[in-house]
Amino acid sequence: MLSKTASSLEKLRYEICRQFIIYQREHELKSKELAKIVGVDDSVMSKVLHYRSERFTTDKLILMLSKIYPKHDLVLKVS
Repeated sequence: MLSKTASSLEKLRYEICRQFIIYQREHELKSKELAKIVGVDDSVMSKVLHYRSERFTTDKLILMLSKIYPKHDLVLKVS
């Protein structure tokens, strides 16, 4: 769970991880199947799906996300 005092970077990483979970549910994929699509080990995907994003750079998470959404642009919303 994201803390109330989370930094902007932590919020961004949380949202990226959330997008993987949404994709996984919408496409009814197992973690292992999603890992194969993204091109990472199942253990790496498990960490992402459990919001353990501190082990990855934001660049790496965005690169991984681009594997499942290759034709989409990343948009930053400042609020």
